[in-house]
Amino acid sequence: MPRSPHAMLRALVAGAFLDAPVSAAAAVQVVEVCAEYVGTGAKYRVEANILSGSDLNRETGSLSYTPYSTYVVIFWGSGQASVIELDISYGPGPLGSRGVDQQGYRWSISTSTMFCR
Repeated sequence: MPRSPHAMLRALVAGAFLDAPVSAAAAVQVVEVCAEYVGTGAKYRVEANILSGSDLNRETGSLSYTPYSTYVVIFWGSGQASVIELDISYGPGPLGSRGVDQQGYRWSISTSTMFCR
């Protein structure tokens, strides 16, 4: 059974685990997206968590994220996640929104998954 977005956000403090309970007050939107790694064109149909930088700061107990930015968090597997800051201040749409992850890699995130491999 998948863990809730709030439980998964617990693990996002610079790759370390946070022991404090995560608040259920954050506005986390969970959507299926097509995440395209711009460097290679590889596309992934995945579940993503979309939330503001201020919510992400609160949930991770950090000040690492720009409060008014929108972030897409994708959990890949045990302890692995991509945190992508979008270039726009609202969530991804069907035409795709570009962003950059914490390692500087460019992504395109789209809510249209029809042509996602």
